[in-house]
Amino acid sequence: MELILKIAAVAGAITTIGALIGWIVKKIKRIIEFFSDLMRRVANIEKHQNETYLTTLRLTIMADQIPLEERLKAGDEYIRLGGNGAVKAYFETLKEEYQEEVKKD
Repeated sequence: MELILKIAAVAGAITTIGALIGWIVKKIKRIIEFFSDLMRRVANIEKHQNETYLTTLRLTIMADQIPLEERLKAGDEYIRLGGNGAVKAYFETLKEEYQEEVKKD
């Protein structure tokens, strides 16, 4: 009889430990899912932030109301970040205009 009680106690302990391990695994999975989702969100925010920054640089380069020196700085940064296309061509024209202005002075 005593052996049966010991076996039952061991079986109960194993069942409890198994249930606890299952609970822990479930919680760890939820934590991993949370951080995976968080990392996706952060990557998405960074992507949008970079797009917004490039757009700001484009607008700065194209804005006649902004001093030429500031537009040239924005253009350098735009090119450094991989900006290309019509804005890059316009920036090259601005650089030429600036060089001509410097020669006049």
